[in-house]
This record gives sequence, C-alpha cells and structure tokens, in this order.
Amino acid sequence: MQRNYTLDIMRIVAIVCVVICHSSGSLIFHHQVDPGSSWFLQCVALNGITRWDVPFFVMLTGFFMLDPNKLVPVKTLYSKNLLRIFAALVFWSLFYGLTLHRPLYPLGSQEGHLWYLGMIIGVYIAIPVLRLIAQNQTVLKYFSLAWVVVMCYQFIGCFVTLPVDLNKMIFVDFAGYVVFAYYIRTLFHNRPETSRLRKTSHVIYILGLIGFIFTIAMGLLTQDEETYFYKFTSPNVLITATALLVFSIRHPLHPTGKLAAFIENCSKCTFGIYLIHVWVLAHILNRIHRFIPQPILMTIVCVVAAFLISYAITFILKKIPFVQKYLV
Repeated sequence: MQRNYTLDIMRIVAIVCVVICHSSGSLIFHHQVDPGSSWFLQCVALNGITRWDVPFFVMLTGFFMLDPNKLVPVKTLYSKNLLRIFAALVFWSLFYGLTLHRPLYPLGSQEGHLWYLGMIIGVYIAIPVLRLIAQNQTVLKYFSLAWVVVMCYQFIGCFVTLPVDLNKMIFVDFAGYVVFAYYIRTLFHNRPETSRLRKTSHVIYILGLIGFIFTIAMGLLTQDEETYFYKFTSPNVLITATALLVFSIRHPLHPTGKLAAFIENCSKCTFGIYLIHVWVLAHILNRIHRFIPQPILMTIVCVVAAFLISYAITFILKKIPFVQKYLV
C-alpha cells in the first residue's frame, strides 16, 4: 500500500501542537501570568488550539494497529511494543526525576506529560480485543456509535448530576478512540469518490471547524485553562480530531525523493520529541520569557527552538541501536 504522507505530516503537526500546549500552558501552571491578564488569555487560547493533538495520536494508533491486513501477533505486541513503551516510561521517569527533581517511582512516574505512556500501555494491552471488534463491521459500527454516545453522555455529567455513571464502563475514553478511528477508516479509506462521500466529508469538516472554534471560544469565555471543554474526550475536541483524520485520509500526499524521506524521518522521531521536549522547554522558558513581552511571539520562539533541539537529540539517539529500540 502506498504511504499516505498526509498522515505523517499531521503527526508532525500534532507533536508541534503538543510543544505549543506545554510552552504556553507552563506559564499558567507555574503561575507566571496573572489570571485574566492578556498573557493569561492568550496562553489559554493557544492551549485551546492544541487540544486535538493527543486524541489524534491515539486515533492514528487505531488507524494502523486495528488493520486486519497488518499482522500484530500478541507475542510481538507484548514483547516488543509494550516493552518499548514501558522501558521508555521507566527511563524517562528517572531522567526527569533526576534532572528536574520530579517524584521518582520504581516502575516509572506518570507525572506531567509521561501520563501518555501509561495510557498508551493500557491501550496496547487491549489491542488484541479491539482487533476482534474491528474485524466485524456490525460490531465495529455498534461499538463506535455507542462509544460516541457514552462520551457525550459523560460530558453532560460535567455540568449536571446524571442518573447513571458510565465512567467506569470498559473501553471508555482512549481505547474507544482507537476503535472509532478504525471505523472512520472503513468509511473513508480507499473508497471510490461519490457525491455522498464528498458531502459527508464536507459536513465533518464544517463540524470540525465549528468544534475547533468552539473549543478556543469556551476557553476564553470561562478563562479556565482546565475547562471541561478542553477535555480530550469532550465532543468539540472529538469532532475536531475526527475531521482532521478524515481530511488526512481523503487528501493523501505522495511526495518523492528527499522531501518524502525528511517527512518520514521526522514523523518517526515524534515519539522521541514527545519524550524530550519538556526537558528542553524547562531550560528555555525560564531564560527567555522575561525578555519577550508578548506570549504568542514567545511561544513561537520556544516552540521552534524546542522542536528543533528535541528533533536533533532524537535523531542522534536513534543512531544508537539499543536506545532506538527501547527509549525513543
């Protein structure tokens, strides 16, 4: 199957959004800007722009890992994929604990951005079961629609008391994203162009744009960097990530030569960039934020510097066989 480089490009854009989120959000979380100030509101808006990034990463996992044409033996999944993520969690927990004085845990800390590794370990454990769901189109459709309904129902529970709490329901949240992403793939991937397909995708794009604008607007209206509308499972974030996935599927790019090689290499480095960028930002933010009196400009400088440095470090680390296999 020909590689769809749009998915690689969107993976790169998503990791850039992660860096934006952490560079702007750190000023809020470390109380370096006053609530309600112009700096605060701009940081909240920048945070809102990025909320689709983690769901999109998880959806890419479902897009690829649930493909029945892709061989995913349980032994390989647990001894290779899971072991790699667990090893990375332990190592980077120790690294951040020793260099940034974070809490240390014997089996790895899920402090800060490392929570993602703990979550994705849980997702990978469930992959064999999720692949069984994906093999039956009827079950896949039912599960996906039921998951969307449950997510919306639970979101309503953020504002009113619900008669039934479904929060502990199995495969709620991120495992559901994995299945839902594969359902989206079955609807749009390698499908012949039809008027119905085109209209459906356009409706999803419009809803995604509305969801994107709504996310930012609610952050500004509530002036809350942890508003419920910023939750990764909120309906507005869900539809934004879905629209971006549909766009990536429907508009594949196939560059060649050095450009294709660079995009592919950069895409493969996104996991390492995710792991490293917080350490890089910790050394950049405290040195420059007082000298740049404009949060958007400061964020641009921080993001560009953190991304390039993290990419360079990851690129070098990937030259070391053991490190490449287990840590980045």
